Amino acid sequence: MEQRLHVVVGAQYGSEGKGHVAARLVSNELAITGTEVINIRVAGPNAGHTVYDSQGRRFGLRSVPVGAVVSDDVVCYIAPGSEVDIDVLLAEVNDLRQRGHAVARLAVSGEATIITSEHRDREKEEGLTSRIGSTGVGVGAARADRIMRTAMRVIDSPDVVKRLTDAGISIAEPQSVYGFDDLSIDKAFIVEGTQGYGLGTHAGFYPMSTSSNARAIDFLAMADISPWRHGISVKVWLVARVNPIRVAGNSGWMKDETSWDEIGLEPELTTVTKRVRRVGGWDAELVSNAVQSNGGSAVSLVISMLDHAFPEMYGVDDSTTDFGTLLGAEREQEFHAWIVGIEEESGTRIGMVTTSPTTSFMR
Repeated sequence: MEQRLHVVVGAQYGSEGKGHVAARLVSNELAITGTEVINIRVAGPNAGHTVYDSQGRRFGLRSVPVGAVVSDDVVCYIAPGSEVDIDVLLAEVNDLRQRGHAVARLAVSGEATIITSEHRDREKEEGLTSRIGSTGVGVGAARADRIMRTAMRVIDSPDVVKRLTDAGISIAEPQSVYGFDDLSIDKAFIVEGTQGYGLGTHAGFYPMSTSSNARAIDFLAMADISPWRHGISVKVWLVARVNPIRVAGNSGWMKDETSWDEIGLEPELTTVTKRVRRVGGWDAELVSNAVQSNGGSAVSLVISMLDHAFPEMYGVDDSTTDFGTLLGAEREQEFHAWIVGIEEESGTRIGMVTTSPTTSFMR
């Protein structure tokens, strides 16, 4: 039997639409008869992944993997290299259940780090929000404590363990939910990376960065998965939006920064802090660097929010095959030239395109 590992990574500064892509991959794998789907969330609650359920309801999830919204059959796992704010996690689970999603197969690694109020207070005292545009939710401080070996893990707190288990959330040992050695059925693993390549500490924008690197290999390390394990096929999905964003405030340089009015779009708010995002133009060099740092031509690029560049493509999905009728001859040529140009600049092929918050098509 086959074991497939998908890693969803951002190519820019976060908010590229990774939640949408992860949900699409979960759905794709569920459609394969007999496949066990394991959706793994890494890192901390300083980023929200947006996903819509079958009723069109929006969820901005900061801790729970998006697969919990897609199907109750998905095994959802918060990885050992993650930071967990227990109150945020339990509030999310409660909201999901109140809105009809069972979240019955959620596990948290006992090795994950607990975010405390002291971590949030420390980031506030350091002025991280005003200094580098940090969300200030305590992730960086919790990571610093983990490095110093003073952090508390989930398994270290009987109170946290009880709160989670009382809520029907399992506490898992490392690798225990994976079942790599059980080859009786097909398995698919979807790792939801957070942030974006340009926010990584080694991407060239430090100190205007997050507190870790944000490549596929980094997320696999957080998930405690080796991509070289025998019998696993690995695919990296690198997501780049048409107009990249950065969070509000002093959050760092961005190519061709513009305004939402200038590009004719409604302003976007960040999922966590609800501040208006800054918006810029396409940065081919940044995307190319992200491709090379995540595997080069082996990477599948995802262009998200295509409708921002080609409004006629809004809502297009796999059922649409005749772009000529949709766009007209001249506009179709422009579209194909645009796609080919991105592939040539980035050095890899575009494997998926999203055309609205809920629609996409594979290439």
